Amino acid sequence: MFNSLSLKQKILAGGLFPLILVGIVNLIGLINFNGVVESYDQVEHTYQVTEMGSDIEKAAFNMEAGERGYLLTGNESYLEPYIEGSQKYQELFKELKQMTKDKEALDALAEGEKELDHWKAVIDPHIQKRRDLARSPDVNNIMSALVGQRQGKEHFDAFRVQMKLFDTKEKALLESRITDADNVTHMTNNVIVFGTAISLFLAVMIAVYIVKIIITPITIIRDAAMRISKGETEVAIDVESRDELGEMAKVFKVMIESLNNFSVIAHKIGQGDLNVTVLKRSENDILGKALENMLINLNTIMMELKESVFALNSAASEILATTSQVSSSASQTFSAVAQTSASVEEIKQTAKVSSAKAVQTAESTTRAMEIAKSGTEGLNENMKGLNQIKEKMDLIASNIIQLSDQSQQIGEITGTVEDIANQANMLAVNASIEAVKAGEQGKGFSVVALELKNLAEQSKQGMKQVQKILFDIQKVTATLVMVAEQGSKAVENGVVQAQNAKISMDQLNASVFNAANAGKQIAASYEQELAGMDQISGAMSSIKEATAQNLSSTKQVELSARDLSALSQKLKEVMDHYTIADTK
Repeated sequence: MFNSLSLKQKILAGGLFPLILVGIVNLIGLINFNGVVESYDQVEHTYQVTEMGSDIEKAAFNMEAGERGYLLTGNESYLEPYIEGSQKYQELFKELKQMTKDKEALDALAEGEKELDHWKAVIDPHIQKRRDLARSPDVNNIMSALVGQRQGKEHFDAFRVQMKLFDTKEKALLESRITDADNVTHMTNNVIVFGTAISLFLAVMIAVYIVKIIITPITIIRDAAMRISKGETEVAIDVESRDELGEMAKVFKVMIESLNNFSVIAHKIGQGDLNVTVLKRSENDILGKALENMLINLNTIMMELKESVFALNSAASEILATTSQVSSSASQTFSAVAQTSASVEEIKQTAKVSSAKAVQTAESTTRAMEIAKSGTEGLNENMKGLNQIKEKMDLIASNIIQLSDQSQQIGEITGTVEDIANQANMLAVNASIEAVKAGEQGKGFSVVALELKNLAEQSKQGMKQVQKILFDIQKVTATLVMVAEQGSKAVENGVVQAQNAKISMDQLNASVFNAANAGKQIAASYEQELAGMDQISGAMSSIKEATAQNLSSTKQVELSARDLSALSQKLKEVMDHYTIADTK
């Protein structure tokens, strides 16, 4: 499933997954922290309950001391703690009952209030009696005896026992809640520490895995491109990824197959085998169409050249034979003037035949000249095909540049992730400030804030590593662009070679043109010979001079005929080197 994701989705998933893990760890830590806060709130509540219980005991003790002092001295100032405590303890009991949650402690509190009420019911009459006997001379003795009786003591002692029981229950509950709060705090620390460690480990593993699945295909494609740039075509690319890199590998495979096919065809053409078939990849395969058209044109040109060379060879043989006969006749005419009259008519007929052959030779050289022109046009088509190959290489370079742009977009995504890490760092700073404000109760949250800040810093470091990897990817794409440019230069070299071939073909055109001129000169010479034969009929006196001129001209024609025969034989040997496709 992961291999089916695009390159952008893989990198995005690799960056977000650790952040999600960190978020989950932070959420769990926050929940546990809320539990810690709640536990310490309960601890604080228990402290308040126990302190309020102590306040009730203090109020009762003040009441006892105040009533005793008043009974012994009659000073109303001693009675103030009693009156204040009497008003206060009932309010404290009422509030403390609402705050107390433990049933046994609540029962002890109710019993303590009841005993204190009984004690107060005993003491109030004593205070009133003191007031009634204020002017009696025996009041001090009476009150001393009354105080010594310690009436109501059993109720006050019972009150103290119940309050002691209440305090014991609440302290036990306090210790339990403190233990629970410590356990929750310890668990929260473990969740944060181990959760963060696991998140970092998974983040590193995911980063290594993503780097591997990205760098490995790029390395394979880079090595293949380097081997192709050195002229190798038997290159294997084994990339199973389904993302953009996998698509690039498939394109490279198709390109390598096309290059192999074209190299085989070029090798066969170089060896003279024109009977090859071009397999086009699609209707838009410009290079395949160009090679196919070039082969068709070359086959047509070679067939016409073979026919022309065959005709030229036959004509040259006949011209050579004819000129040999004319040379022999001219020698005989020159050596035997006496036979001139009888041989004039025969020479004249022979000259007519030679003239016709010369005209035929001129026409054949003209056709050869047209065929050479067609060959030049075929080479021009070949140059157009090579230019189309150059356009293909430029298209490949454009695709590689597009890959570089996608790498730049990935760099923008890593910048967004780095911004998230900066925001997390700012959140950690704010949390640390709030923890300091909370004092002792915020120490646990301060640890969480510190871990969150460290995690943000580590996320920023991870993003820097990803950015470094992206920089390496961009360097590789730049290398690929250079390779594509080298391929384009190689195609340009092919264009230069084709231009050189065109120059050679132009030279061949010039040679054929010269041969045509020679044929025309031969025809003109035979016309002059015919005119001489006509003049022989009218003026026998100029036979010797005319035959001398005829003999010289015939020797020149013989030499030209031999050169033409040798040239036609050479062309025939060159054409025999090529294997032409059977078009029947």
